[in-house]
Amino acid sequence: MLGGKRSDVAITLDILRLVRKGEKKTRIMYGANLSYEMLTRYLDFLTERAFIQADAATGAFRVTDRGASLMADLERVHRHFEPAERGDAVLNVRM
Repeated sequence: MLGGKRSDVAITLDILRLVRKGEKKTRIMYGANLSYEMLTRYLDFLTERAFIQADAATGAFRVTDRGASLMADLERVHRHFEPAERGDAVLNVRM
């Protein structure tokens, strides 16, 4: 998406990066800059598809092996939007 609000893919990647080592809802919400309602939707979506899992004892969310694979794929795609050289013009692209 060129300018404007972030895409679902960008938000998903932000969340996966945040929960890589385990984070609770509040840290994810502030780190991904989401409302509680939006956070809940994304966490439910990612949990239902086994990309993340919640630790019942601590309440922290962690990325699963499947989620780590998705995160690697999304980061590869994200790199395609970076400039090839330092001197290249940079678009304001949010992913």
